[in-house]
Amino acid sequence: RPPKLTDQARRALIREATKRPKITLKELQSSTAETGVSIHRTTLSCTLHRAGLYGRVARNKPLLKEKNKPTRLLFTKRETPQTYRRRYSGQRLKLSFLAIKENTVWRKPNTSL
Repeated sequence: RPPKLTDQARRALIREATKRPKITLKELQSSTAETGVSIHRTTLSCTLHRAGLYGRVARNKPLLKEKNKPTRLLFTKRETPQTYRRRYSGQRLKLSFLAIKENTVWRKPNTSL
């Protein structure tokens, strides 16, 4: 059976995934459809896997930057749990667990992004 993707289209697909690691399979599918090749998402995924690219969860941004760490340390030394509770007990934080979305990226194993 002849392959659905030509070598040129396969190389373009791999180049697109490495250039923009946060691209989704749907976006890759639409970009290959623009070139005239309609291909299923699992075929795209298999092609990327053969090239050594896998969908991984991106690293999180650090919560504290280096310039903010000394001020945060002073704040924690100054505030005791009792004064913190007394000061911030009226404020309620609304946490939406449904809004948490992990960013996936296409990358090779043992590399970071």
